[in-house]
Amino acid sequence: MPASGPLVLDASFAVRSLVALESSERALDLLGRAQQGHFQLLAPNFLFIEVASAIRRMIFEKLLSNEEGDVALSNLTLLGLETVPLDVPLARRALSWAGKLGQVRAYDACYLALAEREGATLWTADRRLAARSKQVGASWVLSLEEIEL
Repeated sequence: MPASGPLVLDASFAVRSLVALESSERALDLLGRAQQGHFQLLAPNFLFIEVASAIRRMIFEKLLSNEEGDVALSNLTLLGLETVPLDVPLARRALSWAGKLGQVRAYDACYLALAEREGATLWTADRRLAARSKQVGASWVLSLEEIEL
C-alpha cells in the first residue's frame, strides 16, 4: 500500500470506528494511522444514512442506548471522511459491481465503484464483502483483519 493516497471506507468500517464492538480498537488504530499518513479518506455521501441506520438497529436491539447512539453518530464527523456525491456514472458502475457480486442492492457495490474510480483501496469490516469482492477480481478490497499500514 502506498505511503499516502485515497482510501474508501464503507459504513461497516465507520460503524466499527464509532461504536464499541468487536475489533473496534483495531479499526480506530488503523483509521488514526491512515489520518497521520495523510491518506485521503473517501465515502459516498449516503454513508451517513447507512451509519445512522446501523446505529438505529443497535438501539432497537438494545445494544446501545439512545444517548450512546446519538454520541456515536455525532462523532461521525471526527472520522475525517470526504463524502463524494453520487452521479449516474458512479451508479452505473455500482450496478455493474452489484451484478458481479450477486447482490440484490447496489449499496455495497457503490463503495467498490468509488474505490475503483479513485484508484483507492476499500476498507470494510464486512468479511463476506471482502471475500466475494476478491473472488470477482477486486483485490483492492480489504477486510478489517487484512489491513496493514
